[in-house]
Amino acid sequence: MADTKISALTDGNPAESGDQIPINRVATNFKITAGSIAALGGGAPAAHATSHQNGGTDEISVLGLSGLLADGQTPLAHATSHQNAGTDEISVIGLSGLLADGQTPLAHKTSHQDGGTDEVSVTGLSGLLADAQKVTVRKDGGADVGPRARLNFIEGINTTITAADDAGGAEVDITLAAPNAQWPILSGVHVTPADGVTYYFGGAIFTPTVAPTIASIYARRACTVRAVRINVHALGALATNNESSTLNLRLNNTTDTELSTVVKHTLIWQTYLFTGLSIAVGAGEFVEFKIVHPTWTTNPTNVTYSGWIEVEE
Repeated sequence: MADTKISALTDGNPAESGDQIPINRVATNFKITAGSIAALGGGAPAAHATSHQNGGTDEISVLGLSGLLADGQTPLAHATSHQNAGTDEISVIGLSGLLADGQTPLAHKTSHQDGGTDEVSVTGLSGLLADAQKVTVRKDGGADVGPRARLNFIEGINTTITAADDAGGAEVDITLAAPNAQWPILSGVHVTPADGVTYYFGGAIFTPTVAPTIASIYARRACTVRAVRINVHALGALATNNESSTLNLRLNNTTDTELSTVVKHTLIWQTYLFTGLSIAVGAGEFVEFKIVHPTWTTNPTNVTYSGWIEVEE
């Protein structure tokens, strides 16, 4: 029996090998072979896209396919792949904008140092720098000297310098001081003090006198009397009964500062030192000594007074 060719199945699709073909009328010795189907021409399939869509009977998977889908796709959750050590780790180098989290900068101190690409200026900043800073010095509004990070004070004639570190005050205290001046006292002419008489003496070589202001010592600048030394020199007879005289430093012939009530004339040479004084003397003011004698049993004779007044200017 010769092969029978079938052009199309009843469902409108091309016949293929293995298809079941409905036969309305059964013929004896009827068969369909691959060869008879191959002889059939190929044809366009009927519309069947839904079978390949989501949930279709022949749903397509795009896994592994290349190319660009027509519609934008929503990616699956994959943040970890872009995080530190992820398979698709992101680098923020060169990105603009502000990250949500504060970042720890890399070591970059040299960029802020002298000559660095981002050198820092301390102008106007408050606080105390760790290193000593340079200072420009000038004298009495003259030319600038320096700048240097350290000053060196040199003691001159009759000048002392004291430097003390004051940690609590965050400073170094510099004290410039001159030694106290001394005004000499000399009554070069002898006197025999009378009983109960007040005498005055000072810096001039005069006989102690009962009149004040004859031998006064004048201050050129304001100062403070800090100490007094008085020497009592009896060249003739000595007081024999240990009587005492009272010695005062008199300011401007008005104000007395009592130095001692027990000045003796019982030895050829006696000296008295008075310290811890604080007697202010203004510029142009004057001082002198006032000594009040007792009634003597034996009057001392040929007495002179000498010594000095130490002042702080």
